[in-house]
Amino acid sequence: MGRVTRQEIERALVDRGIAATQASLLARLANGCPSQAWYYANDAVAFSELCSWREAVLSLSGTDYAARWRVVENILPKKLVFQEAGFSAQKFLSVAAELLRDVLLLRHGQPERIAHVDVIDGLRRLADSDVDLLQVSNELYLARQRIQANVNPRNVLRQFVLFF
Repeated sequence: MGRVTRQEIERALVDRGIAATQASLLARLANGCPSQAWYYANDAVAFSELCSWREAVLSLSGTDYAARWRVVENILPKKLVFQEAGFSAQKFLSVAAELLRDVLLLRHGQPERIAHVDVIDGLRRLADSDVDLLQVSNELYLARQRIQANVNPRNVLRQFVLFF
């Protein structure tokens, strides 16, 4: 199956009673997957988690190592079961990948294609910074491989956040 257009997802959400501005944002975040938009529309905790993780990723640039590791501790609390930590790490890395994509689109003059329009200021800050996005992208790829290989998720994320 192909991706569903943003306009179709937005229209479907509005038809189901979601406010137009919220529907527009959710349709962008869904990246062509209506079930993702519906998931965020119906699960306030999941949407809140997404928002906090986006802010965490966008705050990494220019902070010291201790602050970056605190971000990891907030994402993966110490008492989290290993398997759950792996799932959370994968989700966090997916959010980071989406944001990196948006930053790259901004750097290359295509702001109309970004998904996370509600955090455009943070995306612009990162796009205008001297962060080496190629290096961050490479580390993101390696982090995903390490998670798949059952490397400790906390250590993987600690390594990843150092590249911002």
